[in-house]
Amino acid sequence: MKKQPKFIAVTLQKGGIGKSTVALNLAAILSMKKRSKYSDYYNRVLIIDGDDNSTTSKHLGVYKESNKNLYDILVGNCNFDEAIYHYSFNYGPPYKKPFLIDIIPSFSGISELDVKNHFLDEPELLLRKAIMESDRIMDYDYVICDCPQEGVTALSNFYNICNKYLIVIKPDKQSTECIGTTLQNIGLLTTIQKENFYVGVLINNYQKTEIANNIVKKMQDSKYLYCFHTILPYSKDCPDTFEKNLTIPDYRKKTRKCKRLNVAFKKFTDEFLARLNEME
Repeated sequence: MKKQPKFIAVTLQKGGIGKSTVALNLAAILSMKKRSKYSDYYNRVLIIDGDDNSTTSKHLGVYKESNKNLYDILVGNCNFDEAIYHYSFNYGPPYKKPFLIDIIPSFSGISELDVKNHFLDEPELLLRKAIMESDRIMDYDYVICDCPQEGVTALSNFYNICNKYLIVIKPDKQSTECIGTTLQNIGLLTTIQKENFYVGVLINNYQKTEIANNIVKKMQDSKYLYCFHTILPYSKDCPDTFEKNLTIPDYRKKTRKCKRLNVAFKKFTDEFLARLNEME
């Protein structure tokens, strides 16, 4: 019997923090891991791109106006499965086969969904209803949701399908101030009561400064927030991964660059999986 996939929201109600980079590369490294230590099969991972700039979709080269996307699903132009596209990357030895990530592309203007769908019944559950009618959703082990940063209807659609929430911040004052608002809105915008939903806070784009160091210490010493020990460092090579349509593991393999960030992402993914296991 197939297990229900884990729906992970990667979120913070603020832009420019690298949320899409985290969602994409968490998905990539999860796809490189076997389903269990006894399994011969690797994880199947789906990304649902809800970013207003379609960053993940563009990064993987699947953003085209002619393609079906999340908007088509939400307004009923197509079903959930018709908007799934494939991205594969060949990591090479010791792996014999390419790894596969599936993605549903976003669209420009997702945060304006409130205006477009005010006439529909339960507009906050459109994505949930589409997933319930999907024939393929049970093929996946993980569904990584790159959540929009604003828009009540857009956020509600994502928060109502997810059962675990990863909050991504930069080590600056503006990001940390958004944590409380984001957690509050997860509770306010979900129609289904959820327990044990908060996975933790991940610090991304870290550069060594006195302010950043103070924020890291404050976050990791907090008694009220779980903060991952792994910190993702800033890398000047990240824009190049976007230009080349490569995930960070694939970029590292092909160019020998991004070593620190690649190691940090792998370490974080292991910590993330351990945290999920603790919560079950």
